[in-house]
Amino acid sequence: SKDGSKDVSKDDSKDVSKDGSKDVSKDVSKVAKGGAEPLPEPESVKAGTAPEGSQTFTNLYDRVLVDAECTHDGSIKHLTKYDKWGWDTFERRFLNPERIGTITQLQRALLTNGIKLLRPGGKLVYSTCSFTRAQNEEVVQSVVAASNGQVRVVPCVQSTAWPCTAGSIEHTFRFDPKTSQTSGLFVACIQKVMAHHEDPSS
Repeated sequence: SKDGSKDVSKDDSKDVSKDGSKDVSKDVSKVAKGGAEPLPEPESVKAGTAPEGSQTFTNLYDRVLVDAECTHDGSIKHLTKYDKWGWDTFERRFLNPERIGTITQLQRALLTNGIKLLRPGGKLVYSTCSFTRAQNEEVVQSVVAASNGQVRVVPCVQSTAWPCTAGSIEHTFRFDPKTSQTSGLFVACIQKVMAHHEDPSS
């Protein structure tokens, strides 16, 4: 545009159907190859300290947020749209096993890549606005188990003062309209385990 901003509506139009749902199958393949978008280079990489010839950056950040794509079934804002789109669309988006399978595959890929970016000792927050265990606890359990002890779910200290309920995995928690007076939200804090020989100040 004239002000220098980018109009992304044309970029997204190919992946969004008339009912507002997004085809995430392309995102899965992109993330599986190392990320849908290029990551900004930290100073250490710009300075040339990354391994020579490296194609994938790892152990870069102390904090990572994975606010994952989901079915939005916990979002009041999204649910009200089905008055317009129709409840057949709701059923297709939320109850279709193939769609759910594609989304959970993408979520696992996003979380796995997020963990790769963490430095030892760093923490990652994984969140969705879905109520389903398949997109929340089961994704976290699957990725943590596949890490072979590299990561663990840890407490989020601030959560003790928040109006939320515990998830089905220890240290995870959920917001919901009844308890929190908000839309639905799942949050898990994951830490990359630091090897005994590593200095946390380095």
